[in-house]
Amino acid sequence: MTRLRLLVRGALVLGTLTLVPGCASAPPGPPEAGEVRGVLPALSGQRVMLLPIQRNAGIGGDVDGELLFALQQRVSAVDWVGPVELQRAVAQSPVMDIPLDRLPIDAFFVSEVDRVGDPVYGVLRRTAALGDSDFALIPLALTSTVPSVDLAGEEEFVEGISLLSTLLDVRSGRVLWLGSVGREGPVDSPGTLVGVMEELARSLQPAGGGRNR
Repeated sequence: MTRLRLLVRGALVLGTLTLVPGCASAPPGPPEAGEVRGVLPALSGQRVMLLPIQRNAGIGGDVDGELLFALQQRVSAVDWVGPVELQRAVAQSPVMDIPLDRLPIDAFFVSEVDRVGDPVYGVLRRTAALGDSDFALIPLALTSTVPSVDLAGEEEFVEGISLLSTLLDVRSGRVLWLGSVGREGPVDSPGTLVGVMEELARSLQPAGGGRNR
C-alpha cells in the first residue's frame, strides 16, 4: 500500500535548547504525517506570532509567504503576525540580534519536548514583547519524500511534501501542540506546496474559528 511518510531530514544533533522531558510512555521524536500531539487552545481573537520556517530541505518558492496566506485565509479569526513583520520589528530593536529563522530546535526531532528553555524561550519572550503576542506558531521542518521502495519490496514512499509545526505558549515556554501534515504530489510543484500549507491551516481551524472550505 502506498502512503506518504514524513521523513524529517537534516541534523539530529541535540543543540543548546533546554527542555523538560515528557512522559516516559510518550513516543519519542517527531510525529508522522497526519499525527498530532497536545491540545490546541482557543485562538480566536488572539494575536499569534508566525515564525519563519526553521528547516527547509530544499523546497523552493516563498514558503513563509504561502503559509501566512493560508493561515490568514482559513484561520481568519486569528491576528497572525507574520515572519516579515517580526523580522522588521527585531531589526528595529537596538538590543536584539535574533536569528528568528535559525532557532536551535533540533531537540524536537529526537525527543518529545514539553517546554522550551533558553535560548529559545528568551528569544520568543523578547520577540513577543515586540509583537504583543502570547502564542507562537513555529514551523519546524519542511521536508520532501521521493518515490522509493523498502528493502523488502513491500512499501512505496509516495512523492510529496510534509510540514512539522508546533504551537507554544510564549509566557511559559510550554509546548501546547505538535502536528505534522503532508500532501502528495511533485515536490517542485507550487500546488503541492500550497496544499501542504492549507493542510496545516485546516488543522488549526477548530482553535482559530477559521472557516472550512
